[in-house]
Amino acid sequence: MDSETNFRILMFPWLAHGHIFPYLELSKRLLIRKNFYIYICFNFPINTFSQHLSESIEVVQLHLQPSHELPPHYHTTKNLPSHLAFTLIKAFQTAESSFSDIITTLKPDLVIFDAFQPWAARHASSQGIPAVNFTLLEQPRARIPITNAFFVIPTATFPFKNCVLPMID
Repeated sequence: MDSETNFRILMFPWLAHGHIFPYLELSKRLLIRKNFYIYICFNFPINTFSQHLSESIEVVQLHLQPSHELPPHYHTTKNLPSHLAFTLIKAFQTAESSFSDIITTLKPDLVIFDAFQPWAARHASSQGIPAVNFTLLEQPRARIPITNAFFVIPTATFPFKNCVLPMID
């Protein structure tokens, strides 16, 4: 880290590619505007991303406790069977003390955290570090089934009377 880079940001996304990539994009955009040093905390294999990152972005490993129910290859949502989703969330919550240690070690100037770990703000605040939540909400495009009748017959009731979406300009 050079002498001009003095503002350190710790980013803490949820353990899914769909959350990691927006944080990586945010870090790239922040680096365009100012000379920050950014730590991104997750538990994917570091070599997955490190060759494509700026020198001002460093991956920090978050270690989840291994368990019989959730082996290490399921410590992210990638290829996670749906019946283990809540197990991953519980395991992630046990990483709270590990995250606290990371904050203590890195001493960032700002923590940016995701929706799944509201306790991150508490740990940052306890050390006098401001924290902000960065959560992306996706449009419900794939969540509601759309039938051909909706496009072909404009007067047709969209699949159910109780499920009507307003027309968008």
